Amino acid sequence: MSLSLHSNPDWKGAATALVNGLSCLPQAEQRLDLLESVCTKLGTQLYPAFLSILFHIERSANAETRQLLASALVDCLASGRLPSGEANAWGAASASKPSGFHLARKLGPIEYLCALQVQGDQQDQLPPQIFVDVLGSVIALTNADNKARMLYISKLSLEATDPMTGSFSRSTRTGMAALVEAWQQELPAHIIADRFLSKTKPVGLLDAASQFSR
Repeated sequence: MSLSLHSNPDWKGAATALVNGLSCLPQAEQRLDLLESVCTKLGTQLYPAFLSILFHIERSANAETRQLLASALVDCLASGRLPSGEANAWGAASASKPSGFHLARKLGPIEYLCALQVQGDQQDQLPPQIFVDVLGSVIALTNADNKARMLYISKLSLEATDPMTGSFSRSTRTGMAALVEAWQQELPAHIIADRFLSKTKPVGLLDAASQFSR
């Protein structure tokens, strides 16, 4: 099934449809299947649309609705089935310049945003303020359930300290470590997102050379 975005997407309507779907499903497995189905149908190129839906839920929904989605994230994190988008591993060819090897990994919303901002092509990177707004919203949405918050912090902490997965450059991992530290301190979500940005730098030859130095 091939999907494409409308020229003027109805993000509010999409957010409402997702929340209504989750609220009608009594079992965790069903909610996991729904979230996975949404991301699968969107595909690699349109995964950012899922992040836009999360952004609109966090910005416009009431506390009960935000908690509903955060609770679903608990089940996703606990089962290792976080709704994910595919991003190229560190050093792999970009989607616009593919190589002969399939070097990509499924990343959850926060990891995907972090990797794309540091390791993605320039046209894929968000303006700094928009990046902080979107990442901050995903963090704030996760904060609606403390168990989701703790599980996601634990996951990111492992990602930040493991250079062997090949998914993240050293710069990305440095930024993620700063994000984790700020999140553990329970700082405001937009400050947590900004901490990541302030600790990263454009990927260059020196970063590439030091990728496996830790």
